[in-house]
Amino acid sequence: MVDISNACLSTLAGSAPEPHVDLDGYDVEVVDDCASVTHAYGGGVPSGLQTVDISDPENPTNLSSCGVTFDDAVAVSVRRKYTYVAAETAGVQIFNISIPDSPALIATVDTPDSTNDVMVFGDYPYAAEGNTGLPLIDLKH
Repeated sequence: MVDISNACLSTLAGSAPEPHVDLDGYDVEVVDDCASVTHAYGGGVPSGLQTVDISDPENPTNLSSCGVTFDDAVAVSVRRKYTYVAAETAGVQIFNISIPDSPALIATVDTPDSTNDVMVFGDYPYAAEGNTGLPLIDLKH
């Protein structure tokens, strides 16, 4: 986390350790005092979703870390009590984060191609895909 209260004098305020040294952070979304971070596969360690308590920016605390299936977790979007993770060939994985230190995988949506990004707008997650464009995921089924 970077303190930007004075943009000309921006400084590192604090950081939470990666759940494993071989993982690379890909994306982050912050809601209230909780940051959801995606990590890519590395060094034999599966990719995944990390939740971090950022209520004290100088001392962020890891709340949880959980793996996603198959490919890299490359993007994250949070809406209400759910986190949507773009997991490349594994599609979009949906986690219930109502208890931030115990996220639960509740669904995996298979998409036509490799999912590189996900964004939730209204009640619909949109997935950015390789060659298939922008699939809209219907959550009502």
